[in-house]
Amino acid sequence: GKLHNREQLLSALHNAMGENGSFTMLLGGKSVGKSFVQKVLMDKLNEGSDHRIVRVDARKTGTDLASGIVRSIQEQEGWTKTGKKRLQDVVNVVADGVAGIPGLGKAITGGNEKLKTEEATIAIEAFIQAAESEKRKPCLIIDEAQMALGTNVEEQRHTNTILAFLTARTKQQQRLNVLLATSEHVYPDQKSVV
Repeated sequence: GKLHNREQLLSALHNAMGENGSFTMLLGGKSVGKSFVQKVLMDKLNEGSDHRIVRVDARKTGTDLASGIVRSIQEQEGWTKTGKKRLQDVVNVVADGVAGIPGLGKAITGGNEKLKTEEATIAIEAFIQAAESEKRKPCLIIDEAQMALGTNVEEQRHTNTILAFLTARTKQQQRLNVLLATSEHVYPDQKSVV
């Protein structure tokens, strides 16, 4: 592989995350500073205040990527009144079961149940809509993404469905930017699990 100095890497990642519809993979060996680079990138993106960034640490969430995404979105601070209302409106609809998905409310209030794929995709869509209502670019960063893939076919299907949803929101609709940071090259191999 090609070795970059950190400034070149940060510049390349900043440019990638600055465009709508980017799906970027940061691949590097263990303990080379991927998490540090993400934090510096987040600081740089936040300087202009035109990004809304959610970071999920898969070291903490493990294979439960859906819950990790929902919790990270809910923990996000600094929403404008408009953005917070839009996010809460979508969450309330889901939590009330109007969308036929009763579990999200428990996740938002601290329940420990594992979320369904549909709940994660609705939370991601709520995040996108809330960021758009603030005229900001929504960005999702998943650190140690390889840990979210799961060890059995069911967990892998669940994660692949979320990844397919993220791909649709990035590449096809150009409404979201995603950065997967991983120590292993996982995304293309995992797409084959149906």
